[in-house]
Order: sequence, then C-alpha cells, then structure tokens
Amino acid sequence: RSDLPDYVAPPFLRLPGVVRTLLGGGARDHAQSEGEPLPPLSLALGGAAGRHAGEPVLGLEGTGPNSPAPTWFHPTYLARIGLSRAEWKGHAAWEATTSALVRTRDLLAERGAQLVVVYLPSKSEALVEFVTDVELLYRYLLRGFDGEFPLDAAQAHARLLQNRTSQSDVLSTFCSLERIPCWVATPFLSTLPGRGETGFLAADTHWDSVGQNAIVDPLCAFLAAQGLLDF
Repeated sequence: RSDLPDYVAPPFLRLPGVVRTLLGGGARDHAQSEGEPLPPLSLALGGAAGRHAGEPVLGLEGTGPNSPAPTWFHPTYLARIGLSRAEWKGHAAWEATTSALVRTRDLLAERGAQLVVVYLPSKSEALVEFVTDVELLYRYLLRGFDGEFPLDAAQAHARLLQNRTSQSDVLSTFCSLERIPCWVATPFLSTLPGRGETGFLAADTHWDSVGQNAIVDPLCAFLAAQGLLDF
C-alpha cells in the first residue's frame, strides 16, 4: 500500500505548484539545479538500521520490519529541530506563547476548567534519528536556509539529533513550573519505526492511521490521570 498521492512516484517527487516552490526555494546544494526536486529520504525500520547510506530506495508498497521506508521532510520544519533549548527560549515568539498559556490557564480556572497542553511533534522531530543518508538529509536542511550554512553534513546531523526534543523540553519544563499539565507525543511516535512503521504519510506532514492510533491510548491514560477523562 502506498500513502503517496498520484503526483509522487519513486524515486523522485513530481512536484506541482506550491510543493515545487517549497522544495525548490531557499539555499541550494551546489549539486542541485534550480528547482530540482529532492529524492526521498530513507528511514530504517525494524532491523534495517544497518542499511548503508546510498543504497537504492526500495518499493513503496507496504514497508515493514527490516525494510527501508522512503519519506520526505519539510525543510523548514527540519531546520527548526536544530535549535537548542537556549535558542527556543530566546525565540521572538517564546514570551508571547508562554504569556498566552498562563492567561489561558487562569481564564479557564475562573470558569472551572483545566488547560492541558498536548505537544505534537513534526515528522522530522519524530523520525530524524532513523534517516539512513546523512548527506541527503543535509541537502534537505540546506533548502530551509537562505545564504551560507555554517555546518557541514556531519555537524548538522549531530546538532539535529542533539536538539530534536529541545522545543518540547522547554515547553514541558515551563508547563511544570506553571502547573499546567503537559503531554508530549514524541516518545510514542518515535517507537513506531522499531516496529516497522513510520506513523506518518510519506509525502505529507500528517500522521497516517498508525500514527493516530499510537497516541490514543497513552493520551487517554494521561487525561484520566489528570481526572479529566473517565473511560
């Protein structure tokens, strides 16, 4: 089974309109021609973690254990997971976001309701550690930037892995200090590749049915523990 729409075929995207503009914009790898679409990233599923970078992407039909799975990341979302905790706290939107959370908590409390924050990661946050081709991942990353990029492929990959949970970490810490219940979905989605699934549509940023089902029970359990759900 393939989750890819009709305009996608392995090993390259056939990009219409806005998607072509998205992947064709920003800073470019010198090996890339103007507007040339990027090939899919390959994810190691199950026992495929030992697969060597550069091996051909296998068919898209029904990936499973021991099979590499092709997927595409949004370059801008990929770039964001390289930000450190300090950089997130210094982000222009951080103060406005946290202030809004506190105000919302207080307004709801006045009405006898409870604010709960549920953090849903981007596809790149949940799956970047399973990418098998660091050089191709770097080409994706460059598409999210204009101008010179200060890191090489290995350095950028290390930074992505080191900081991929930074945004959820600073949010969780803030919510804990402000006594706002906060639940993070990332750990539950990141376990799926080990079971032979990605949890996301291959050419889209959204979950597939596996990803949706992966968070239902743990989220309900969290809400029940907060006294907000009876089931």
